[in-house]
Amino acid sequence: MEKTENNIQVNSINFPDDIFRQYVADNFDKDNTGVLIEAKLSEITELNVSNMSITSLKGVEHFTNLITLYCFDNQLKSLDINKNTVLTMLWCWNNQLIELDVSNNIALTDLRCYKNQLTSLDLSKNVNLTKLDCRNNKLESLDLSNNTALADLRCENKLTERNYNAALVEMADFKSKKLNMDIFFKEIGEKIKEAVKNDFPIMRKKFENEKPYAAVFHTDSDCITLSLIVNTYESLEKTDTKYAKNGDDETTKWFPDEWGYWSDWNGSGLVKISEELYEKYSSITPGYTPGLTVDQKKALFNQGMILHEESRFTELFFETVTSTFLELIQSNVFDFDAEEITYFISMSDDDRVEEIENNSAKVLNSKKVYKKFLNRFDGVELEN
Repeated sequence: MEKTENNIQVNSINFPDDIFRQYVADNFDKDNTGVLIEAKLSEITELNVSNMSITSLKGVEHFTNLITLYCFDNQLKSLDINKNTVLTMLWCWNNQLIELDVSNNIALTDLRCYKNQLTSLDLSKNVNLTKLDCRNNKLESLDLSNNTALADLRCENKLTERNYNAALVEMADFKSKKLNMDIFFKEIGEKIKEAVKNDFPIMRKKFENEKPYAAVFHTDSDCITLSLIVNTYESLEKTDTKYAKNGDDETTKWFPDEWGYWSDWNGSGLVKISEELYEKYSSITPGYTPGLTVDQKKALFNQGMILHEESRFTELFFETVTSTFLELIQSNVFDFDAEEITYFISMSDDDRVEEIENNSAKVLNSKKVYKKFLNRFDGVELEN
């Protein structure tokens, strides 16, 4: 039996290369049972088999949680990593590879495959790639149109001057887009601070005789809107009473969409910022339609209609809003008692909402307030 449901035999069928098989036995079968337990294999995230004169890495497919693979300076003519789907770093330089299929390795960020015999290299699926070294192969063209995260490129080959220059121009364009996005959100952060300093006193007058318990920066699933929302115990009671009359006993205490005080009036600085966010997002996502589901976004991504800039936009949005919110809290823009108020960031209609709320609450509040917030739904029956 070469493989059962729970184990893999260390033999010449599963690991045909003598040197690789011995490496596996020495490192992962220390009890000399001749068997690898799949549960143990899943814990292995790195293999370093460089400079060992290995001719085949057949068997590497069993290491399905492999993140890093160092296999440079060997005698490999082929390398099958289709099942190593979480791989982020692959160093396979100075082998004899004729082809390299990385289409299933979409998490890949660092690929160094120089000094091989590659005549083509399809990187269209590797949108997270930041480092690429493919020098000294036999490449005649290189398409980097989908690799918008690429920051470090070395690709001297038999590329025509036109193709090579095009690759360099694409890389310069990538860096320019990244810089422009960084600048945009740095400016947005300053605008948020100014907007809140102007908007909050207006909001405060609406509940000056009430007791607030939470303040939130609220956005949508695309991160193209931003509102400041505050709720008070008095407003909560009114809302819950209204729902109770309709037979709904669920509390709206931690659901910002139902809260009482929003920065959504005409002339609000945050409304203007939302317009800027929408304009920026639309400019980087061809085919964009507001309110797309996660699955719909993935479909557009696979069609090349939503690129790396969309994920960069989302990442910088939350970084900026979180750091700006914290700065506003620490500079006492909000005249709230720190132990009587809970700050967090929330989002409408998205599966990530609880994670986003918890992560932001951890940064924005004291440990005592944060721990209490984590238990906010205890005893509350939520809709599926």
